[in-house]
Amino acid sequence: MTGLFLLEVTIDSGRMASFGRALVQMGEKGIHCHLTFSRPCFEGLEVCFLIQRDPDRLEGEHLEQAVQRDAEKFTYKTYPAELVFFQGPHFGDRYGIAEVAVAALASGRVQMMAVVCSGACVYIVLPEGRSEEAVRVLAGTFDIPKVSLRKSSEESRTNP
Repeated sequence: MTGLFLLEVTIDSGRMASFGRALVQMGEKGIHCHLTFSRPCFEGLEVCFLIQRDPDRLEGEHLEQAVQRDAEKFTYKTYPAELVFFQGPHFGDRYGIAEVAVAALASGRVQMMAVVCSGACVYIVLPEGRSEEAVRVLAGTFDIPKVSLRKSSEESRTNP
């Protein structure tokens, strides 16, 4: 996915309720996140949102305004970004998939901003303009299933 920006917000733990209200209002305005992840930090919580850039709607503007209204409690940064993600059967049962992806991208000198995993999916946030390169590297690392549209006559006889 291209045309995104990463909004990184640091929230004081005592201000979570007001931040939660800002998120609800963001959803009510139709601003949707493609990916959300967080991690604890010294200041409280660092929350990241991957949001579609839309020059007509200024996606993320509402949250940025909420952040600015309470500047002593919220800090934020935005970065142009892209997202590469893939899933596979049984990722939850097979350890090391994300590690292989990260190692391949690192050896290909593809800069990553974040790597997020779920039971069946790996999400890689990249700086703007790097997703095509990342896909090439990952395609050279992982076996990508190919679908045959037509079986040969020999395959049809042996595998009906």
